[in-house]
Amino acid sequence: MAYPEVCVNQNSFWNYGAPPGEKQGSKMLLLTIGKICIIGKWRNCEAGVIGWKELPNRDKELELSLGL
Repeated sequence: MAYPEVCVNQNSFWNYGAPPGEKQGSKMLLLTIGKICIIGKWRNCEAGVIGWKELPNRDKELELSLGL
């Protein structure tokens, strides 16, 4: 099976510092001090988390074209 070169077409950047209050209770990508990305919720003063990013939206058309 051949894979496309680009599967995600969003800007890839991290936000450092706490997210806005309304986003703190939702799932997001979290960047740890070891530069490992995890999925979770931001908690104030959480040790080891230095950045956050919203979860990307699924591209269902791309998934279907890839047979996923």
